[in-house]
Amino acid sequence: MAIRHCEQCGAEVPENSAFCEACGARLKDSTAPDPGRPGGMKISNSLIIGIVAVIIIAIIAVVVMTSPTAPPQSPIPPATTSPPATTQPATSTLTTTPTTRIPTTAMTTRIPTTTPAPPSKSITYEDLGTVWNVKEYGPLGNYDGTWTRRTGTNTFDAKWGSITDVIDITSIKGNTVTLHRRGNNGDYSGTISSDKTQIIGTASWYPPEQIWMVTIVR
Repeated sequence: MAIRHCEQCGAEVPENSAFCEACGARLKDSTAPDPGRPGGMKISNSLIIGIVAVIIIAIIAVVVMTSPTAPPQSPIPPATTSPPATTQPATSTLTTTPTTRIPTTAMTTRIPTTTPAPPSKSITYEDLGTVWNVKEYGPLGNYDGTWTRRTGTNTFDAKWGSITDVIDITSIKGNTVTLHRRGNNGDYSGTISSDKTQIIGTASWYPPEQIWMVTIVR
C-alpha cells in the first residue's frame, strides 16, 4: 500500500484515505470516497473522542477565565432569638365605695332634719294616742290622712280622702313601732320621738325617697 503524507501536519496516511488520521484534515487528490456521502469512509472513534475532548477543555477554560472569583464569605453567627418577654397582666384594683343613701330628711324642708331621740322610758301602746294625722309624700305622690284608733284596741281605721284601710299596731321595740296595713299586706315602720308626739319612717312598698310621718294628736 502506498504511503502519503498529510499536507497539514505531515503525518503518514494510507493512499486511499480521504482525511488525515492525525489532524483530521481533508487530503487533496484523494481517491477515497467522501465519508459524508453514502458509502464514504467513517471518521475513526479516536478522532471523534479527541475532538470532543478538545471542545470540552476549551469550554471549561472559558468558563473558568470569565467567572469572577467570589470573596470568601465570613461565617455569620446564627441569630440569637431572645425568649418572648413575659407580659404581666395589669392588676386593676377596684375599690367599691358603699353607696350611702342620702337621708330623706335632707331632701325636703317638710321632714325634720334629725331622727327623733328615743324616749327616756319604755313606750306602751297607750302612749301612742288615739288619733294620728298622717302625711305620706315622695315619688308615689303626696297623701294626707287621718287614722283613728278603735277604742280598747291596737287597730286604726285609716282614711286618705276617699281611700280607706285598716291598720294594726304589731309591735313596739324601744322607740320603733311597726304597723301592718291589711289592704296591701304591707308594713309601716317608724321611730317615735322622745316626747311621743311624732313618728317618722317608711313602708315596705315605698321607694327610698318616700316618707311616712305621723303627728299624734291625742
